[in-house]
Amino acid sequence: MHIERSTNDNDPFIAFSSQWLDNYSYFLFDNPLYTSPIIDHIGHHIFNKYVLSKEYKIYLTQLRQSHLSHTIFTTKFLFYIATCSSFFSSFIICEINDLSYTTDEIIQYLSEDYLEIIHVHSYTVASWSKDLLSCITKLIDVIAGCCWWNGEEKTHMEIIFRTEKIAFDHVEDLMRIISHEPFYKQVKKDRSNDETILVGSILTLSILIIRMKNMHLLSRLNATIRNAILSIIETAINDEVVLCGYGVLCEVLTDEELKDLKMADNICNYFLQMLEDAWNQIKKQYKQIPMVLLLK
Repeated sequence: MHIERSTNDNDPFIAFSSQWLDNYSYFLFDNPLYTSPIIDHIGHHIFNKYVLSKEYKIYLTQLRQSHLSHTIFTTKFLFYIATCSSFFSSFIICEINDLSYTTDEIIQYLSEDYLEIIHVHSYTVASWSKDLLSCITKLIDVIAGCCWWNGEEKTHMEIIFRTEKIAFDHVEDLMRIISHEPFYKQVKKDRSNDETILVGSILTLSILIIRMKNMHLLSRLNATIRNAILSIIETAINDEVVLCGYGVLCEVLTDEELKDLKMADNICNYFLQMLEDAWNQIKKQYKQIPMVLLLK
């Protein structure tokens, strides 16, 4: 692929490549065991050639602006920020151990731009274009993937969330985004649109942040989090998203408040199926989530 050499920022070949990679990234996320040497090569190529490129960083810098012209969202721009981020996010849920950069280095590379982009645009959610939604969705997804590398919570999260305030502010930004009703009302049964990926990724990342930090300031967010998550649980038709919602509530609510929660039968059945699938795996994991964590 020589996309970086194209002088046409809306080259149809780039659009075709994006479509193919997007489709495969969806498949790879749901079926991480179905990788191959070819896909492994493509994943490394995308990471080294595009995610680590000067163009990728330039596009991230542009996204930090609060007022964006629709003209910046060219096919090439979306390939770099949405497609490559999405493919890399799906790629790293597989057992990748030979990347040219460490997890710490990747998070360090992305963290400053990422935090600023999410913070700036969390205040203008109602005016997001479809293209901006796609870019922000894929950036949150790739950060969540990096923070959950090979199913383990590691100290590399401390690189991006160095202080309790940074962690708290980011959870607040994420809740501001996820509270936008049109997003969670567009959640699908499978991971087939940006809204579903966005809501699932925000919930996953929120659990990781809250578990990592002893966030005494979080009590200020409890009402906000509870109301947003309960709305998602009542509305969403995606069992995995709903279960993640319960996961966030389990981290922020008191034992007494948790007793009042009612879990639907289909969610209980889905959770039991997750446990069974994890038990049947050699490493006792469900999509890189250790069985011991599922039982917490």
